[in-house]
Amino acid sequence: MLLLWAGAAVQDDDVERLRGEGFCLGVGPVATAGAVDNAQQSMIVDFLEALVASGDLTPFAPMLESPGQYIHSFNVVDQSVDDGATRVTIDAYLLANRLRRDAATLMLRSGAIHSSVVLLLGQSSGLKEPLVLSPPSMAETILAERLAKARLAVTDPAKLRECYTDSELKAVVQGDKDAVGRFAYENLTDLAVVGAATCYVDETQGAPDLHPCTAVIVLRVGRASDERDVGEFRAKATVHGLAEEGLHQAIEDACDKLISELVTSCVVAAAGAPPLDGIRLTLERPGRLHRLDEIATRLALTPGVASVETLHFSPREAYLRLRYTGPPRPLVKSLEDGRYSDFRVEARQVVAQDMVMAVIESGEGETEPQVDPAGTDSPKEEAGA
Repeated sequence: MLLLWAGAAVQDDDVERLRGEGFCLGVGPVATAGAVDNAQQSMIVDFLEALVASGDLTPFAPMLESPGQYIHSFNVVDQSVDDGATRVTIDAYLLANRLRRDAATLMLRSGAIHSSVVLLLGQSSGLKEPLVLSPPSMAETILAERLAKARLAVTDPAKLRECYTDSELKAVVQGDKDAVGRFAYENLTDLAVVGAATCYVDETQGAPDLHPCTAVIVLRVGRASDERDVGEFRAKATVHGLAEEGLHQAIEDACDKLISELVTSCVVAAAGAPPLDGIRLTLERPGRLHRLDEIATRLALTPGVASVETLHFSPREAYLRLRYTGPPRPLVKSLEDGRYSDFRVEARQVVAQDMVMAVIESGEGETEPQVDPAGTDSPKEEAGA
């Protein structure tokens, strides 16, 4: 059994104080050491099981072979011998951040998890300058490269900007922390990384043409499955140099300071995600808002649908969340068989709790029947028949 004690008397915030139990057959110093090792391993197992929703600890076998590397220190608080076995209770200081980091590395390396991220990072040229979101900022581009290198799948920034206006994107960046997880849900990714980079050159300092160039990046991560706020991440870097080159290097340095902790948090959050709540329905090319309304009305009348929520609308794509109990086929059939004003609906993809439907204008993709010039419907006789 694992008990977490808050407010441990240690200075390193990487350390968590835990209590665990272990046993080993035999008595004496060797058996005591074995029982302590067993207690430490049990602590690591419990910690990892709490991280991974699937409960599959196979990728973590290398970590469990030497659990002592994750123990900062420990004290044996109780020891007994029962039926030829030594039992101990220990208080241990666990190196939690190292554990999470190594667990994330092993999950990515083994392919046990494939985390997808929608990234949105605005950039301003000073503390009082406006935030620029389109085209993608230098900071967003560099951070996207870092995340992709760490084996996270990053949403295409061009597609993101086709589906959202600048004002909508700015509302996400400047909104409350609870909106970040919802943004991930809307974009069919495991996580959303949203924030801003403030970059500026202090021309009052330094040599001519060589000034302090500073980049400050503030990010927030949200999880789609339960729209939970994962946490906030900050980094600051200053480089002396020419304005353009100096700012580019400062942004790179700030991203490098963030990336390890950011990737670890993203992977751990995705691994511990609960099942998605409801069905995410993507409508391709809805075009006009009244079509979304007609589809939502049709869904509301479909047996098994408890609620319909519009997450986002643009002429290119719309996203809805459905509370639905039932198999997917009746839901798809209800949408495809619906009578609509100037369009029809066709299924493009139905996978688990993600559905993609295409909105097709009336007449589009329909071919006129061919008329036989001879006035008959009979196939032409082949020559020589």
